Amino acid sequence: MTLRGTYDISIVNNSCLNNLRSNHTYHNSKGTSKMTAKEYLGQIRTINLKIVAVSEEIAEIRAVLGAQAIKYDREPGQGSGSDKTFNLICKLIDKQDELMEQYIYLSDKKQEIKDVLYKLSKQIYAELLYKRYFEFKRWSLIADEMSYSEDRLKRLHKMALDEISTLNNIE
Repeated sequence: MTLRGTYDISIVNNSCLNNLRSNHTYHNSKGTSKMTAKEYLGQIRTINLKIVAVSEEIAEIRAVLGAQAIKYDREPGQGSGSDKTFNLICKLIDKQDELMEQYIYLSDKKQEIKDVLYKLSKQIYAELLYKRYFEFKRWSLIADEMSYSEDRLKRLHKMALDEISTLNNIE
């Protein structure tokens, strides 16, 4: 999509960008700041879901902007059509910034959790947790890949979570 007209993107950036940086503090389902090992590892999925949601919002905004007959013969604020388009462009930029922040946060969080996995006493714990929380694989698939029964994997999973809790001083 190519936008033609006289909007200067620096004006758009300066006049409408809201700083959407969240503090990225995650709380457990009980609303406290202390989280379980399972919730700690589950942050990766939560962040991925946020990225998907923001990406979908960006696609919707782009579709609306692409479908409009856009006139750029007036400065922002000089007519409702122009204002609506200007506001959509602002929202698009905000969402793109939010998406970038989420990607950066996801990358940092993945590295943080990988560092914890490297500290585990048994390689099998790290492998199991990686497949479950980084690759989002189902128990049955992990069991096939690792040649263990699902019941055995779930017991190993509990032991691995217990060790992470001890290492990270979490619930």
